[in-house]
Amino acid sequence: MDARPVRTKRSPSTNAWALCLCALFAASLAWRLFGLVRLARSPLYGGLDGDSGLYWGWAHLITHGGWVGHNPFFLGPLYPYLLAVLLKLGASSFLAPLVIQCVIGAASTVLVARAARTTCGPSYALAAGGLAAGYAMATYMDLSLLGESLLWGLEAAFLYLQLSDHHERRPDRTAALSGFLIGGVSLGRPSGFLLMLPLAVAATSRRGPRRAARSVGIALACAIAICLPVLVRHLALGHGPILTTYSFGYNAYIGNGPHATGAYSTDVDQAGAGSADAGTFEGGMNGDGRAAILRTTGQRLTPLQSSAWWFARAWQSMTASPGRALRLFGWKALLSVNHGEVWQMDNLHVVERAIGPLGLPAVGGFGVIGVLGLIGLVLQRRSRAGQVLAAHALAMGLPMVMFFVTDRYRLHLALPLLVACGPALESVAALLRTPARWSARLAPVSATLTLVTGLVWAPLVPFDRIQTEFELHRLLGDGLLRSGRIPDAERELGRCLEPAMLAGLPLDRSSSARGSLCGVLHSFAEISAELGDYSGGERALRQALTLTPADRSARCDHALLLALSDHPSEARAECETLGFSPGVLGRDLVVVAERAVRLDAWDRAEHALGAALAVDSTCEAANVVLLRMLRAQGRADEARQLYSRMAGRSIPAAVLERERPEPDAALAEARH
Repeated sequence: MDARPVRTKRSPSTNAWALCLCALFAASLAWRLFGLVRLARSPLYGGLDGDSGLYWGWAHLITHGGWVGHNPFFLGPLYPYLLAVLLKLGASSFLAPLVIQCVIGAASTVLVARAARTTCGPSYALAAGGLAAGYAMATYMDLSLLGESLLWGLEAAFLYLQLSDHHERRPDRTAALSGFLIGGVSLGRPSGFLLMLPLAVAATSRRGPRRAARSVGIALACAIAICLPVLVRHLALGHGPILTTYSFGYNAYIGNGPHATGAYSTDVDQAGAGSADAGTFEGGMNGDGRAAILRTTGQRLTPLQSSAWWFARAWQSMTASPGRALRLFGWKALLSVNHGEVWQMDNLHVVERAIGPLGLPAVGGFGVIGVLGLIGLVLQRRSRAGQVLAAHALAMGLPMVMFFVTDRYRLHLALPLLVACGPALESVAALLRTPARWSARLAPVSATLTLVTGLVWAPLVPFDRIQTEFELHRLLGDGLLRSGRIPDAERELGRCLEPAMLAGLPLDRSSSARGSLCGVLHSFAEISAELGDYSGGERALRQALTLTPADRSARCDHALLLALSDHPSEARAECETLGFSPGVLGRDLVVVAERAVRLDAWDRAEHALGAALAVDSTCEAANVVLLRMLRAQGRADEARQLYSRMAGRSIPAAVLERERPEPDAALAEARH
């Protein structure tokens, strides 16, 4: 008798489904890598602004300063720590993480198709996966140095797990794995704990409330276990019991404070800028709002105290005007499902103008996905899978209503809607095949379609052609400036300042438009300073500050250029406005001089050091560097005169003794 195990032969349909999924993965990966090649060849490549630059700087701090670090986590630590691992493994640029993100994005499209297969036929499930592969915002996030691609992959795996039959076959193992995924997502964004809601719905629908409570308990324990090292770290460093981050109160204020618009506002960021150094990249601490609290109230708060401070002001604003608060919640709910994107980072339309399309034509935006997905949720509302999808969508949409709406946040809401596109497409196909069966339901179906389409396609975020053109030239100009192509950068940035372009910008009602124009003027100031035209750069920044007077970063650079353009008294007055001593500006000018020395621009270096001494003659670094530079150039008389003046400038005696010329050298100088 043959004792060999009998192997179950896979059916042709199963093999065909597996081949289709492989083809979907390959096509999705190829499309993302093609987009990455186009991006790498454009002037946009290499720009790390906002959170991208912060994550990259944070990852380098981890690799050089230790894995534990010092600062509390205002932003989720998952992504920068994974970047640090790649750096330790030999990644020399951010190209490697972008390639990995393309692979994760392609795998996520397969998970969307597999999740959709639990709700509809294979053809429609593949169509849902195809929509995910061609979703332009998902591709764009895969090509951005942000954690959204990684979080999307974790969430896709979690959603597939809830829709599969693993809850019935291995309930405890499924709950534990789901908890680990929730913990991972929460280390990227604390609102990931809301994924407990779809897990509870999935477990209850399959096993009943009593057994579901066990699954939820297991999942919660595993999620907390993933976050436990962060909690222990914060306690050990004296930052308090912070499980993941301390951004709750700050985000609540941005989304619900007196100046909230429903989108992300940079007002507090600008008010707190100017005092951060590279060390505050760790944890994202330079954007936690504590600098703004210190300047406005004089209070130095702990991380948890600052979160409570911001939340108290948000709550005060909401209770003072509850009607406005309710309208704002409703407005954010509408924005979260609208076809227009609320941009926090660079405009996707601008990027596509620069490097070509990133999504499928006509169906690669949220407009189609939103309509089909919401219809799918309505059609599946009584099914087990439909309830899980609705719970997942609620978990992803609730943070936007609580805080604010951005393109990055809305990407996560698109995931359950993409899965729901499968049953929606299947229902549309059935309607087209057998219209007689739908005649009795024509009225409710038409009403639902009209309502959903109107909800998604309402002109809440209209497309602005002029602003898109402006942003395109701004981004291209900044990219060319980074690569050292100054004449080309001047030409692109000059297009932004043409009268017809400026006339079309909504500068009177849009803070983002004013901020973009301020950015152009800031870039022109940088070009002027690079060419040695400090007065021209100062004029550009003065004009920028008329648009965004609270922008401390621009005001700091303005103080620098005032000093370099021989206006030391005005530079000191700007320092007083910013709330720091002229010595800080003097040290910044020394950095400018050191950069000029590395470029062998000795005249510019000497000019910067002279400006530093005009602002603050007691600046030790400026005195010492200028003294050494004069000696290196053989200008003995000038060096001797500077050294004699240093004694009356409160320079420490140890420094004077260290810099004292050798006796023989002093005698030679005297004879000369």
